[in-house]
Amino acid sequence: MLSTISVMANCTVVIGGDTGPMHCAAAGVPTITLFGPTDSELIGPYGENAIYVYGENKCIKCFSGCSEKGYNCEEGLGMKSIYPERVYEEVKKICSNGI
Repeated sequence: MLSTISVMANCTVVIGGDTGPMHCAAAGVPTITLFGPTDSELIGPYGENAIYVYGENKCIKCFSGCSEKGYNCEEGLGMKSIYPERVYEEVKKICSNGI
């Protein structure tokens, strides 16, 4: 984990799912965290560097629709509805701000 944090500290932007490393990255670099059934307001990385991206699906923020806590969503519809173009738009915003 320490080497992962070292690599992320040297990035312009870190993109990933809602995981522990994303919380670490948000402490120092801009992050784009992808959310499916989980809710960024409850468990997302915090700070001025944290950007959240949700898909365009009814499962967004369901957190309990498919299983007890939403973690076992068999379809993965929330994540599958996040398109690369949407994430790329956020990357362009970060890079154009000179961060």
